Amino acid sequence: MKFRILFILAFVVLFGATQAHAEQPSDALRKLSTKHPRLLFSAQREAELKKLRKTDPVLDSLVKSLVKTADKMVPQPVTEYKIPDGRRLLQASRSAIDRVMTLSFAFRMTGEKKYAEAATAEMLAVCKFKDWNPSHFLDTAEMAFAVAVGYDWLYDELSAKQRKAIEQGLIENGLNAGLKHYERNYWWVKGDNNWNQVCNGGMLAGAIAMNDVAPEAAKKIFDAGIPSAKSGIAKMYTPDGAYPEGPGYWVYGTGYTVLTIMALNEALGTDFGLSQTEGLDKTGEARVGTTSPNGKLHFNYADGGAGSAISPAMFALTTIYKKPFYADWHRVRLENWLKTGDRPTLSTRFRALEAIWYLPQTKPLSQYPLPRANLFRGIQDVATLYSSRSDPNAMCIAIKGGNNRANHGHLDIGTFVLDWQGVRWAVDLGSDNYNMPGYFGGKRWTYYRLVNASHNTLVIDGKNQNTSAVAPATLVDRKIENQRVALVNMSEAYKGQTAIAYRRATLETDANGKNPTVTLTDELAGLTEGSEIRWGMVTEAQIKISDDGQTAILTQEGKKLRVEIDGEAGQKFEIGSTKPPQKIEKQNTGTRMLVIKDKAPEEGTKFFFSVLFRGE
Repeated sequence: MKFRILFILAFVVLFGATQAHAEQPSDALRKLSTKHPRLLFSAQREAELKKLRKTDPVLDSLVKSLVKTADKMVPQPVTEYKIPDGRRLLQASRSAIDRVMTLSFAFRMTGEKKYAEAATAEMLAVCKFKDWNPSHFLDTAEMAFAVAVGYDWLYDELSAKQRKAIEQGLIENGLNAGLKHYERNYWWVKGDNNWNQVCNGGMLAGAIAMNDVAPEAAKKIFDAGIPSAKSGIAKMYTPDGAYPEGPGYWVYGTGYTVLTIMALNEALGTDFGLSQTEGLDKTGEARVGTTSPNGKLHFNYADGGAGSAISPAMFALTTIYKKPFYADWHRVRLENWLKTGDRPTLSTRFRALEAIWYLPQTKPLSQYPLPRANLFRGIQDVATLYSSRSDPNAMCIAIKGGNNRANHGHLDIGTFVLDWQGVRWAVDLGSDNYNMPGYFGGKRWTYYRLVNASHNTLVIDGKNQNTSAVAPATLVDRKIENQRVALVNMSEAYKGQTAIAYRRATLETDANGKNPTVTLTDELAGLTEGSEIRWGMVTEAQIKISDDGQTAILTQEGKKLRVEIDGEAGQKFEIGSTKPPQKIEKQNTGTRMLVIKDKAPEEGTKFFFSVLFRGE
């Protein structure tokens, strides 16, 4: 009996240990093929593309464009070790990705040795670098991705000597540097921003490529990197897919996340639950819903520019979630870019993935019913209202609530952008120079572009918004067919300055869906008597104000927008400056601010701004 009990206990312990071990992400590496290529671009996919391009003119044009770009790269010098700003090797890392991926892809599609030779020379050059600048680990991660892809895609073209040199560089400068960060639980390892997405993506790609020659390093990276990646994006997209760092960083962070998912699924048959992250399946909708009617710009809240770069992530999201709309929307933009080369720009260094992840058209965009009012909740709440979803010249206003403590965030609760006739009339200035002292630290809220004074929102008594404010946005259903309404509760943003602050955006059309008008209304209560409130809107348009100050005509690109005051008696438009207080900041040349200044009446009474926008 005693022996039987001991046997049972031993079995339980052994079974429990086995189960615990089986849960390690690195166990999946046993399924990894010993053959190359195994990372994102299999031999099977290569064959599929070669066949598909014969019947798909868009793909054929894309492949030809990539080969043409590779032709220009062949005679160019290899990437050099340069840290121009004293902090980042990132420019070199991204150059390496662009060159290695484009050249390697061109070789795979044509068989011409010159492309493989140029890509190999690039990898050998960067693998001789003294390091990949691990102090700014984005640089290391992106370089690791470049070398991992090139090594994997060109494996059979590399000599034994070349393989050894590349393996040594990737392991020492990439994987080993990453292991030190994982072991020390470096901040990005436990972070929830684009650093987490990019760094884990680069390290996991490197581990897949190097599993045969550095199995222990690959094992440790998987066991640390998979949990880090899962926790990093756990709340980033919840619940509606809005990206907290803005649509500009969406291309970067989300691009690496879907790259990681695609690589894991292809190599191992599992993504360890990354694709089950709440809201990630909806992020393509947020991508579309924060883009201007003409598809060239997006609502660039946070540290990002307004240009709407084309990203192959939309193809990948369709593959992952079986949502053909994402690919069909993206494919139209890609086709337009191939025809004209005009904005939106291509996400350059990953352009080969446009072809590798390419999906043929499912149905025309006109067959997808798109809502004229959108709300994407999350760390940053964003609402967009459109007069039409099929007219590239439609009027659109995008407005945000959100969280002033979000990574890359500005003090911009309530800010908006406005598009009409293919022109952006109300603009967001975007980021400033990241290398300015304290840009991500103690001086962040001293820089003009980062505070509410430079945004299309309110300033009370010259003060910044509450830096820890959270402001929800909602859509209001008025049951009126041709009216769409969004509301932002800005009260917390102006805590200590006023008790209540609401901003309402209303977009209306006539019964035929024409002649759009936007009304932007601010309601405040609890202001101190005599407080000065400034309403502001940054624009690149020329401004002409009427004699009574009630109307401003904005002119840009040969088009006009009429802006009218419909608020408190006595309010008048002024033209304000967007010049920052410090010379080290971007000077915002070519922009100006349409301003209304007023003072609060008797304490406790309500106060309003109401401004109308309509075509002239």
